Amino acid sequence: MADDRHQRFLLCAIAAATIATAVIYAIVRPAVERGEMPADPPAIARRLAAHPADWLAASAMSEHALDAAVPDRLALWHAAHDAAVHLAPERDATPMLFARAAFFHWQELGAADRAAAVAGIEPLLRDRPTFFRLARPLFELTGDLSMFRRSHPSDEQSIEYVVNMAAMFGRFDDYRALREELARQRAALFTAKLSRLSPAEIINALPAPPYSDRERPIIVAALEELHRRPLEEDPHRWHVVNALIDYSARHHTAPLDGLEIITKAPNSATDEARFRLALALGDEKAAAEIRTTATTPLASPTETWLGLQPDGTIWECGTIDRTMRGPVTITTESAANDDVPPYVEIYLDDALVAEGEVSPRRAFAVPSTAGMHRIEVRVINPRTRNNTPRRVRVVSVEP
Repeated sequence: MADDRHQRFLLCAIAAATIATAVIYAIVRPAVERGEMPADPPAIARRLAAHPADWLAASAMSEHALDAAVPDRLALWHAAHDAAVHLAPERDATPMLFARAAFFHWQELGAADRAAAVAGIEPLLRDRPTFFRLARPLFELTGDLSMFRRSHPSDEQSIEYVVNMAAMFGRFDDYRALREELARQRAALFTAKLSRLSPAEIINALPAPPYSDRERPIIVAALEELHRRPLEEDPHRWHVVNALIDYSARHHTAPLDGLEIITKAPNSATDEARFRLALALGDEKAAAEIRTTATTPLASPTETWLGLQPDGTIWECGTIDRTMRGPVTITTESAANDDVPPYVEIYLDDALVAEGEVSPRRAFAVPSTAGMHRIEVRVINPRTRNNTPRRVRVVSVEP
């Protein structure tokens, strides 16, 4: 009992001492905390001289050192940063201010100093809000996409952002590599969370269409889980359900019984998609009811391009279901002037078969066989850096 009382007394004493220290600190703050941090280097230097352990002053000096009227601004910049890191190694503000100084003086710095600034800020990019705030301006300043490939947050949206940025700015080698990384990441993340999602949430977690064979692992995993736990309500993702049924019906991806509710919910998908799903499920009664009440065509038109703009150009994606006798050549041309050309991907029955820049015209060989096939032309950088449309025109599809 005596030991317990002693321990309680000790804990109370520590608590009281902590509270007292906090009160004293609030009443008589150290001078380093008083007032605004000065912005001019001489004033910062005086504050740092008076308080050598002031990491805020050291960080502020690293931010403003390159504006100082001293013989060697670079040495001061590095020394102030080293001091700030030594005093506050865990503070994100320290490398951020060091890098900020570099970005305002980027053209004055050599390769080594630029690399030092990038190395300081790169770990901070793993923080999602920081990444989305800094990614584009940093890339436009540095032209260095490799830092984002190394240091982006490990979520689908962040990778997709870097993919789109690579395409927009014409970094097509990076785009191709990141495209595959995004597909792997999507599949891994989707599979990891699949069992925790409700059936409706599974539909909501699917990537946005259009779909290709790159999304097949996700589609198969979703359908298998929905077979075990079928949809019980309209998931209210009309365009996703349409694309899911379209891909699955054309490629005979089973099982589809987890989607049966769609055949009975008129507004959950197009009449065509619901009709095709009913046929795939062998539900002739549902198919007949959909045919009777349909207000839209129950079959997509063939030999007609879908997804064209009023001027006949493709902005994001154009498709055609077409009977072919064998291999064809698709000729495309750019319909907009920009220093970055459109980049086109050609899909045959949802498999990527050709891709490349269109500047100003390019022919793509498509290894089709005799029969009905779907050709899809995607513009993967549909907007310029100034947010204007970047479109292509299909000139011809010839044997």
